[in-house]
Order: sequence, then structure tokens, then C-alpha cells
Amino acid sequence: MKYLIVLCVFLLLLPFVIAGEKQVVKSGTYKPGEVFTIEETLRIEVADLNNQNAVTLNIGEERVKVNEGDCIERNAYEICLTAVSQSDQKHPRFDIFLYNYIIDVYRAISRITVEQQPERTKVSKGDKMKVIVTLQNHGEKKATDITWSQTLVGFSAYDTKDGCFFSGNKVGWSGTLFPDRTVSCSYYIQATSPGKHELLGILQWTDEEVKTIETKLKLTVAEYELVLTPRLEKPSLVLGETTDLILNYKNILEKDTIDNIVTTISFQPGITITPAEPTFQKPHGLRWNDFLRLLEEKEVKIHIKGDSYGYYTIPIEVQYEAKDKNQGFTEQIVIEVKPPTLSFSAQPSEIQSGEEITLKITAANPNEDNIENAKITLESDLWEIPFTWEKASIERGESLLVTEEKMTVPYTDSNTTKTLKVKGMFLYQGQLVNVQEEIPLTILPKKDIMIEEVPVEEAPILEENVTNTTTLQSQEEAKEEYQNSKMKQIIIGVAAILIIIAGFIVLQWWQKHQQEQKIIKGKEHHDHPELMNTEERKRQTREDIANEVKKLMKK
Repeated sequence: MKYLIVLCVFLLLLPFVIAGEKQVVKSGTYKPGEVFTIEETLRIEVADLNNQNAVTLNIGEERVKVNEGDCIERNAYEICLTAVSQSDQKHPRFDIFLYNYIIDVYRAISRITVEQQPERTKVSKGDKMKVIVTLQNHGEKKATDITWSQTLVGFSAYDTKDGCFFSGNKVGWSGTLFPDRTVSCSYYIQATSPGKHELLGILQWTDEEVKTIETKLKLTVAEYELVLTPRLEKPSLVLGETTDLILNYKNILEKDTIDNIVTTISFQPGITITPAEPTFQKPHGLRWNDFLRLLEEKEVKIHIKGDSYGYYTIPIEVQYEAKDKNQGFTEQIVIEVKPPTLSFSAQPSEIQSGEEITLKITAANPNEDNIENAKITLESDLWEIPFTWEKASIERGESLLVTEEKMTVPYTDSNTTKTLKVKGMFLYQGQLVNVQEEIPLTILPKKDIMIEEVPVEEAPILEENVTNTTTLQSQEEAKEEYQNSKMKQIIIGVAAILIIIAGFIVLQWWQKHQQEQKIIKGKEHHDHPELMNTEERKRQTREDIANEVKKLMKK
């Protein structure tokens, strides 16, 4: 009976479940640094950040953070961080365990995407180019009333083909797309204003409801024929660490060479600047000469080392000759030099309420040089006396055990976070560095155990022996008993209703049967011989009396 009721409920809810189900495109478990693709169209990299309750994803040129349980929409896909768990694999540099990120990717029933392919992303003022627009319906339903409109900034449109349109400072497309269909068109633009421009567009379509997506196209209009793009491999350094400054040069002229390209980078206190090529070195900075043929691209590497804490702006001055004119510009890039750190971690980072555990605290040196004379104090609500730890030297990349504390985790009925406070100092390259860090420790309630008091029978209480009797009952057993009792109540209720209905039917039948019996018995009684003789005698008596009366009247 129980299984029959469950089956009926499931069959009733099945259409609603199927109607609301999202199509899973990809599902997997990934660690920091791993890469996965979605249908060979979208590449996603899990950033090398070991976060406990969120993941950072590099999607194309975009870097986005997704919290546990949340989702983001990119390229008409819904990317969700379903859960985070701790793995048994350690970080390659630090003595901490990596987290596993369970990521699920969904797509809607119908979805439209817009892709734009410009001939170049960096152009000079006055240059003309073609942009190909591709719209695709990736879903299983027809999408109607599709409209895509993009505003031009820094550019002006002068022609379109294959269905694209332009009006004023806008380009766009409109129409209908059937499932798994693609349409392409083109528009032609001319660069009008120097700068880095982001062309924004709005895509809308109808699939039972109006859906809207924002589109972007990033283009750069250079004021000069020479485009310089500086970038740092690491935007921030720890004291003593070195990174590379990469200078990308590009000649965007299609017919001319750029000659006498002179680049100058001045030295400044706080950072050390050295060239990858020793010929670049000058007394007060770096200086070199080069040239670029038509549409040629070239890279130059410069080494940057952090000597003191702070932010530093590196000016890059460029002079060149193009189209028989001497021109020049200056680019700037900012780099941060951070103080050295001594990182701490606790294992396990999640503990169960009421259990006896051994808590391990470790320290790691992630810096480029050794740490000397470290003196650290650990304070926490989990123990009464602060713990002090000293170490004469910690080598670069070394990880050490600070302490192992055996303890009984305090009871809690909900998730609780305790903080281990780390305070102290150490010497790094002769400089005194303060340490102030907090290590979060999560205490989880013991969900599979429930404490209940058992009634104690009255008995003489001994002075030397007083006992309290308690019992531990599994929550799973209690839950199962509760469900069974609820199911029994449901079955009893249904049975009672059926019995009442059956009783009512039987009562109606019995009353009808009794009435029929009365009618039958009454008829039989009327036709009985004795009853007929009695009636005959009464009639005869009445006739005799009438005759006697007549005789008396005649006399």
C-alpha cells in the first residue's frame, strides 16, 4: 500500500518535474588550474586560487568569481558552482589541500548567440574594416522577433551586406531563427576617435517570453601608426620577487615601414629594471632602437624585481618615424610590491561537534628568500593558554608543522566558525615584518546523532552512586520511524474512510431490503386462508343480524 501511494504521487508530479528540467551540457569536478571546454565553443579555466566557498573562472578575457550555490550566464550557458569539497591532493607550493569544485553547465530550451569577427581589433584613426556578425539559435525551439542593435563609439558605419543594417550611430539585424540555424551578415566601419572603445549591443528574442542579452565588442583606435601594448606577467610581487614586463609592438600600416623606433624606460628607486638583452642597458635607464615592417608585430621582455614595498609607475617613452614624420607617445604601467608573508593553515579545516581530534597547524614560506627569527603566538577559544612558536630560519618554499593540539570539539547544533588568531614577527632580508593573520575553522553539528533522555524508574538513591541514564539514538532510525508512523497514519485514515463508505452502502441496502420484506409479508398476510374464513364469518354474521332486524320490523 505504501509503495502504491508513493508511485501515484510520483506519477502525478512527473509532468511538472520534466517540464522544469534544465538540459545539462557539462558536469565535472575540477581543481585550481584545470581547464575545460563547453561543446568545443567556450574555454573555461579554473583560476589558481584555492578558495573554500567560491571559484574564480577565466572565461575568455573575462575573470569572474562564482560563489557556492550561485550561477552565472555567459554565451547563453548557465554555469553553476554546485558544491565545494576538500581533496586529498596538496598544493604544489604550500602545505595545504586543494579544493574540488563541482561545476554544472546548463542551457535553456532556446538560446541565441551573437559573435562578431572584426578584421582587426587595433586600428589607426581613419582606417576602415569589415566586421562579420553571426547569429545562431542553439536551442530546440524557433526564436521569433529577434532584434540585435549595437551602438558605435569611436567608429562610423558606411555600408552593410547580407541583412545587416545601419542607421545613425547604430548597426544591427532582425528576423527569425529556427532551431540549430545560423545566419551571417556584415557591416563596414571607419575609425573616427582614438582610444579603447567597447561597443555595447542589446540582443532580444521571444520564446514564450522576451529574453534579453547584452553583447560587447572591444576595439582600439590608435592615434598613432605604432601600437604599443605593455603587460606584466604578475601585476603584484612579493619583496625580492621578479617578473617580466612584456612590450608588444605592432605596425598597423598596411603599406609602410616604421623606422627608428626608440624606446626609453628610466630607472627608479624601489624596483630593479634589467633587460633580457644586455645591449639595452644605459646609465640612467634602458634604451634601444628598432624598426617594424608593414603589419609586423614584435615583443620585448624586461625583468622587474621588487626591492621595497609600495606601488610603482613605470613610464615607457616611444619615439618613431612614419610617413616622413617624427612622432611619439608615452605609455605607463603600474606594479605593486607586497611585503613578505608567512602563511598558516589548519588541518582539518572542518571538524565535527563533540569529537576528539588532533588539530595540525602548519606554517609555509611562499617568499623568494628565507625567513629568519620567526616568533609567533596562536590564540583561540578552543584552548585556554596561547601557544608560542619560534623558528630561527624557514627556507624558501619550506613548510613546517607548528603544533599538534589534541582537543574535544565543543558541542554546537549549527555551523559555527571559530578563528585561530596568529600574531608575531620575523626578519626578511634584514627588515622586520609583522604577522597578523586569522585562520577560519568550521565546526559542523553532528547530524547523525541525537541525544534523548530516557525515563528513569523510581528507586532508592544511593549517596555514593547517583546515575543519569541517557541514550543515543540514530537520527536516521528516528527519521525512518517518523516516516513509518506518518505512513501508517495515512494508511489508517484511508482505510477508515473506505470502511465508512462501505458501511453506509451496506446500511442503505439493508434498509431497502427490510422495506421489501415488509411489503412481501403484508401481501402474504392478506391472502392467508384463515384470514379469509374469518372475514367470511364476519360477513355472514352481519347478514344474519340484518335479517333478524327485518323480521322484527315486519311484526
